[in-house]
Amino acid sequence: MSSKNTRTPGTERGPRPSPADLEAIERVAQLAGEPPAARRHQDAALYARVAYMAKVGRSLLPKAFLLNSQGVLFTGDGPYEAHQLARLLPDEARALVDGESPEDTSSHLVVVGRRNFHGDRMRRAILRAHGPPRFVPQEGFIDELLFGRNWWREEVELLNATLAHHPGLRHAKQLLGEAARRYARPDARFRWPSTEPQDAKNPVPRGADAEYREQSPLFVLGYRIKGMSRDERWEVLTSDALSELGLREVAEIIARLCRERKRQDDGRQRYAYAIAEWEHDLARLKREFYDHVSEPFHWPSTQA
Repeated sequence: MSSKNTRTPGTERGPRPSPADLEAIERVAQLAGEPPAARRHQDAALYARVAYMAKVGRSLLPKAFLLNSQGVLFTGDGPYEAHQLARLLPDEARALVDGESPEDTSSHLVVVGRRNFHGDRMRRAILRAHGPPRFVPQEGFIDELLFGRNWWREEVELLNATLAHHPGLRHAKQLLGEAARRYARPDARFRWPSTEPQDAKNPVPRGADAEYREQSPLFVLGYRIKGMSRDERWEVLTSDALSELGLREVAEIIARLCRERKRQDDGRQRYAYAIAEWEHDLARLKREFYDHVSEPFHWPSTQA
C-alpha cells in the first residue's frame, strides 16, 4: 500500500494569516472596544508588576515600619552603600546615615558596613539614655527587613561568625567591651550625691571653693563651665572623665561644686548659671549611666 497521503486530518493546518488579515483583526478588535494585542500585553505586564510589588509590600512593609519605630543608624559601606539601604525604609523613618544625622540623635539599631564606618558615631550610640543599641552588619539588616530574623537576639551564631571578616562589626564589639569596663562598675549602685548643702544656714565667704574647683580632677581633665558648650563638656565627661575616675567620683565632684557655690553668700543667685549647668550635667549622668545601669554593655553570645 502506498505511503502517500497518509497524514490524518488532525495534523493538517490551514494557511497562515497574512499581515493584512492580522491588521483587519486588530481593527475589528478596536471597533469592538478591545485594545490592540500589544496594548493588552503591556497592560498584562503592568498588572503583573503591580501584583508583585503588592506581594512584596505585604511582606516588607510591616517589618520596615517596625524598624522605623526603633530608629536606625547606617554607618559605613560594604557590601552595599549605606544611603541605598536607608532608602529601603519609609520616607518618614528615623533612618540616619553618617554625615547626614545630628550628633545627639539616638538609634536603637546600628547597621555597620565593612569600610568607612564611624567609630565615634557608634560610641555615641552606645551612650544614649535608652541603653546600648543592637549592632548588625548590612546583611543582617536585609535579613531582618525581608524575613524578620533578628541577628542580635535570634541569629547570634551567624552574627559572631560574621565577626571574622567584618572590621566594622569587630570595632563595634570592642566599643561595647570598653563601655562595660568603664561604666558597669561594682560601685554603680552607690547613693547618688545631692547638690544641696547640709549646712546651708552657715554661709561661707565668696570664692571659698576656688582652690578646690581649679585643682579638682575634672578641671585637670578639661571640664569647666566657662567657655564650653554642653556638648563639649559632655565629650570630656564621657571620653575622659568616666574612664579615668569612674561614675561615682565624677558625680561626687560635680555635686560638691554645686554645694560649695550654694553655701556662699548670695551664691545661689550669683552663680545661678554655673549651678544650673552643673546640675544639668549631673542629671544627664544619672539618667544615662546610673538609672540604666541594668542595661547590658555586652556582645551577644550563645554560651551560658
